[in-house]
Amino acid sequence: MKTKRILGIVLLATGLLASGCGGVETETPPGDASGAREDAIWVCEVGSNWHIDYFSDAGRSQWTGAYDCNCEGQLTFLGRRTSYSTSSPPQACY
Repeated sequence: MKTKRILGIVLLATGLLASGCGGVETETPPGDASGAREDAIWVCEVGSNWHIDYFSDAGRSQWTGAYDCNCEGQLTFLGRRTSYSTSSPPQACY
């Protein structure tokens, strides 16, 4: 009798998990498919020197914003971020 009850509980749990009830959520949150997050923290350390420009469209016809990290470790942001960007390779700080 006890074996039947345990087997029934195991089968019920397996059925619930297989139907998606109580399982791990696998849905990807909306946003950029590259994994970039809007709330990502940009690291700008002393000795870093890089720049990213953002544009309104893929043709890069209108500048909308920029991130700039200078050699002193100061991060500056102007404008707004979009999906369209260009970045300069990190430059050496002297």
